[in-house]
Amino acid sequence: MFLTLTETHLNTTIMDAGVHFAGYTIYRVDREHSSHGGVAIYLQDTRLLLSYSNGTSEILAVHVEGIDLVITVVYRPPDTVAG
Repeated sequence: MFLTLTETHLNTTIMDAGVHFAGYTIYRVDREHSSHGGVAIYLQDTRLLLSYSNGTSEILAVHVEGIDLVITVVYRPPDTVAG
């Protein structure tokens, strides 16, 4: 079981323990210098593969070892200009 979230609005002042679900590990990428954005994945039996933020968009990828599955969550704000 897993849960992926975008627009988490989490930041460094909010510890993982403050958003903890029993039995799950949270992986997150917070938006720096903004109160919006951010992505998170709650999982069981996982390994972090990628955690990235360029200050505008975030990417998070994990490997679910029990079923050999990779889950990726990406957030790019709608007002972001491509290029």
